[in-house]
Amino acid sequence: MTKHGLLVALGLLAASFALPASAQLDRSAFYLGGSLGRSHFTDLCVNAMPECKDRDTEWSMFGGMQFNPYFGAEIGYRDFGHGTRNTFDYKANASEIDLVASYPMRGGLGLIGRLGLYHGKLKGGGAEERKSNATFGWGVFYDFTPTAGMRFEYQRYMNAGGGDLGFQTHIDSVSLGAVLRFR
Repeated sequence: MTKHGLLVALGLLAASFALPASAQLDRSAFYLGGSLGRSHFTDLCVNAMPECKDRDTEWSMFGGMQFNPYFGAEIGYRDFGHGTRNTFDYKANASEIDLVASYPMRGGLGLIGRLGLYHGKLKGGGAEERKSNATFGWGVFYDFTPTAGMRFEYQRYMNAGGGDLGFQTHIDSVSLGAVLRFR
């Protein structure tokens, strides 16, 4: 092996040790995820006939950027499914942007909190109402590896509906989600 080849080999070996160390220092990560859960239209069945359904299966997809172990930002879309009030079906969905706070604890387990804004649509009974308002939530997360984890979360979307619909409702979400990080 020539002197030049030996220097290249030693340089590559040194770089291979430096890469994992620099990855540990850089705690930022772009991530994508999705969730399945249960939605609850909290005020849909107030003053309604006996035929009323205020819970359904929901799903969401989201993406975000974790700036450090404690703070990130996230955008997402959530389909709340539908509810039934006085023989009318009502469907709801929302796009959102949130600030996400994380508190890593031990062994991949941690707490998560969020505060943000949503723009949602609630339609049914021949009417449709679009509205922007606040959303907030909390939950727990567990990271299986540095790149893959799961979340269990509760989130509330404030005062959907109103206007021509004739009623407002908070929409509560309880979901289990998966997260894939790209470092």
